[in-house]
Amino acid sequence: MFKTLKDIPQKDLKNKRVLLRADFNVPVGDDRIVDEKEDWRIKAVLPTIKYLIGARAKIIILTHLGRPNGRVEESLRLGPVQDKLTELLDMSVKKIPDCVGRKVKEAIAEMEEGEILMLENLRFHKEEEKNDKNFAGKLAELGDIYINDAFGVSHRAHASTVAITEFLPSYAGLLLQKEIDVLEKILEKSDRPAVALIGGKKTETKLPVINILTEACDYVLVGGAIANEIINTPISKEVAPNVILPINCVIKKGDCLDIGDDSVKEFSKFIRNARTIVWNGPMGEFEKPEFAEGTKGVIEAIDAAYSNGAKVIIGGGETILALQKFAPSFFGYSDGFDKLTAGRMHISTGGGAMLEFLAGEKLPGIEALNK
Repeated sequence: MFKTLKDIPQKDLKNKRVLLRADFNVPVGDDRIVDEKEDWRIKAVLPTIKYLIGARAKIIILTHLGRPNGRVEESLRLGPVQDKLTELLDMSVKKIPDCVGRKVKEAIAEMEEGEILMLENLRFHKEEEKNDKNFAGKLAELGDIYINDAFGVSHRAHASTVAITEFLPSYAGLLLQKEIDVLEKILEKSDRPAVALIGGKKTETKLPVINILTEACDYVLVGGAIANEIINTPISKEVAPNVILPINCVIKKGDCLDIGDDSVKEFSKFIRNARTIVWNGPMGEFEKPEFAEGTKGVIEAIDAAYSNGAKVIIGGGETILALQKFAPSFFGYSDGFDKLTAGRMHISTGGGAMLEFLAGEKLPGIEALNK
């Protein structure tokens, strides 16, 4: 089992350079501002950051934004994230326009105890997503201790989640530890029937997980772009019998952009009878009113099941945005991340990572901490 931040005596953190891998991959508006409804991934890491501030460590934040594919994209610089973190902590957060190199080392050398320095988008370097050992070594030179608090990217074998652990004493942050603890409890005792509801757009990451989930769950309900992919390709002949596909859709230009009324009724029947529900991904393009009814319908069914005692596990950025839009009061989002994860409700900071963990897959970022 991996070691956690709390395994380090606080006195041993004082004046240490702590590399904190966070997942601050949040939507940034055209005005270059992170909206308060979309800063939940940042808020989720605040307990770890505040703990390190209290221990008088030098906190060096490693994170990414978007998919720049190994090149600098001005729209994906981390300035808006820096501004939001400054606002949430009510203290200065410094930033430097790269994540490796001489200038970065000089900036870190000037840090005082309890200060925070955010390095630039890791994915501006193609070596990050290749899990490049040399790049990881350059990152490791910047710190004394490595903390992974980025559950949302721990299913990726990247330099800042895997290779870096070969160079530094490595620990799980408070958020990552909490995610694993909650999800392990769910795996240990999953009340039946268990239903997974899978939608959204990331077909390349979710399709491989669906068949694995059919073994962990009694039923897997599939909507969104993933349902399109299954229905329109030979894959549909290979899916397990407990995969439930839409029986009708709202169609535009040949594409199913939302599940239809009959599908909502069919999905709701399974959801309302479930004792454990795992949801990742909306049922359609919910941002547009004409394609939102499917997502609204399954939220109502989840509400009913939760009120009837079901456990509910939810993850994924689009899914959270749908909740905020259609059911903010029920899911208690305004009360903060801690209350979301209490009791029978868990809102995960990971989408694909959550699904893979619940499907029994080994997450590279977690396995690296176990070495």
